[in-house]
Amino acid sequence: MCFFDELEYHRYSGITMHDLMHDLAKLVSHKETYIYESGKDKEISKNIRHLYAECSIDQGLVHETNNLRTLVLRGSNNMFAILNHGAFNRIRVLVISDANMQEFPNAIPRLKHLQYLDLRGTQIKSTPDSLYELYLLRILALPYPLTLPSRFHSLINLEKLCMGDDLDMLEYYVNKEMSFMVAQLRNMNELRTRLSITDLQNIDNREEAMKAKLKKKHHIKSLGLWWDIDTMDDDCKHNAEEVLEGLQPHPNLEELFIYGYMGCNMPNWLKTLQKLKKIELVYYRKCLLAALRLLPSLEELHFSDGENITIECESCDDSESEMFPSLQLLSLMNTTVSFTGIPTSSSSSSPTTPGRRKVFPRLQELTVEGCNEINGFPWPICIALKKLDIKCSPSMDDKLPGCLRGLSSLTLLTLTGAKIKTFDAEVVATLHALSSLELSYCDELLSLEGLQALSSLKYLDISDCPKFKSWCTAEMAKLRSLYIQSCQDLESLPTWLHRCTSLEKLTIW
Repeated sequence: MCFFDELEYHRYSGITMHDLMHDLAKLVSHKETYIYESGKDKEISKNIRHLYAECSIDQGLVHETNNLRTLVLRGSNNMFAILNHGAFNRIRVLVISDANMQEFPNAIPRLKHLQYLDLRGTQIKSTPDSLYELYLLRILALPYPLTLPSRFHSLINLEKLCMGDDLDMLEYYVNKEMSFMVAQLRNMNELRTRLSITDLQNIDNREEAMKAKLKKKHHIKSLGLWWDIDTMDDDCKHNAEEVLEGLQPHPNLEELFIYGYMGCNMPNWLKTLQKLKKIELVYYRKCLLAALRLLPSLEELHFSDGENITIECESCDDSESEMFPSLQLLSLMNTTVSFTGIPTSSSSSSPTTPGRRKVFPRLQELTVEGCNEINGFPWPICIALKKLDIKCSPSMDDKLPGCLRGLSSLTLLTLTGAKIKTFDAEVVATLHALSSLELSYCDELLSLEGLQALSSLKYLDISDCPKFKSWCTAEMAKLRSLYIQSCQDLESLPTWLHRCTSLEKLTIW
């Protein structure tokens, strides 16, 4: 039996509890937890520690007590009076949901023991300067947009700051008019959320960016840095490198996402991120990526909507050192990119020649989609590659199928929109582990001749290939599934199909 299930409704998410678990929870907590129902209750016990109410609370029923720790109010008409009641002075958790509430309750800053405050269910537009007095506050959830107080940075114990639906994500929009300066983050070194700083074009220089003091936020594992490319002027583009340099994160960072960066070089601090596992770069121009090759923990690298990008893979000192030593996934989408300093073969006669240097030694998954130009990629040395997905990339038309030669670990190959007519049996014969092949929208594909050399092929999927009409002459001995869809010129099934005893599924559309 599953006691908890995830619930999604529109853009909201939550957890539902099984009825039996709910009844058990009520049974064991009935002396500490109370759900208030107006008109039905005669007394709220002084032993209650957690109180929930969806209506106005009769204050005459509330005992003076120091035991209450949690208060959840939804739509209560006397909310301000309730918060001033002495019984709630020592609460740790306060959640208020009232669509009619537009002013911040003055009583809240007096709740000195408060550690969790959630006001997302209100229409509050600003927070008072006195909010900083809640120095024990660890989790703060506010509606957006609103204006921050000038001393907001004094909440030094804050671990999670939410201005949206996701309590584990802080989306911080730089807006000086509403006091959303990056300097407001400077003392919040206990933040533990995924941090996304947006509208970086509103930061003037490196000095201003450094005031965020991201380098001291050692709990931040995921960081997103966004420029709004639609509002950037030339000055913003020129300052981009300085601003990015000033936003140096702590070396504990594991994920980095950068959008709309118009600088020509990556920041110097990138090489200090020895624990970084994932980088995603979206919408950038004419950028030299040199330090990436030296990151020892980098496992995923995603490029999207990039133009004239250079990825440097040349060794700085030791010719036998590994470049991208831990990289397992590389994604290139709508990107023009050049790889430099990479050997063209997987072996060399001399230990000092570039051919001995290992590049992408653990790369297992590669996606190339919508790329017009890819230069210098080391296809012959990607011997660990298991999954290759090429979609609608003109840059690959003259490389297929030759670039597949020697990919002996490849198990899944997907070609979409490739200008390939047939397959070279000598190349295909080197794909010893290939078990799944998917071909779609390959308008020039005529024949599958050569695929009989795929000794491990189990799944073959061919769809929307209008000129395809000829099968390979020899049978595919291990084929389990054959899928054919929208191949207009195909007149018959392969003559050897009746001898294919391993075939379990045949689908024709």
